[in-house]
Amino acid sequence: MFVLYILLSLTLILFLHLIFLPLSKKRAILLEGVESAFFFALLISCVTFFLQPYSYILSLIIVLGLLFTRYWILIGVPRSNIVDALNKAILASRATSENTTTEYTLENALRISIYNMGEKVNIVLFKNVLYSKKANLTRSIWRKFIQNLYI
Repeated sequence: MFVLYILLSLTLILFLHLIFLPLSKKRAILLEGVESAFFFALLISCVTFFLQPYSYILSLIIVLGLLFTRYWILIGVPRSNIVDALNKAILASRATSENTTTEYTLENALRISIYNMGEKVNIVLFKNVLYSKKANLTRSIWRKFIQNLYI
């Protein structure tokens, strides 16, 4: 039972940090990297604790899958604003890009795919083909543009 209380308290803390804080400032929710993978693992662990006490392997598999795929989950921002922010970030970093209907390629080194999961829920996947400083700079500028978008 003590383990459940620890899982619930960690899940609550991460929920407040990742979701409640941006919503209180009327900003978009950006879930990325280790924090969001850990948040989803804790959430799944809390749910599976009630279903079957020793099914933590499911959450471990999901965490490893989320850590090895580079993704962002954007909540509260329509796809048009995401594409506009990406175009501004490309102009700000002076990177070259090629865009098709489903993905962007930056500096022939980074592929960005944007998937619309709902009206204002999008998943962005990154695939590094080669290492490029400009592509990494563009991604960090784009993250800052998205975090400053109002809902």
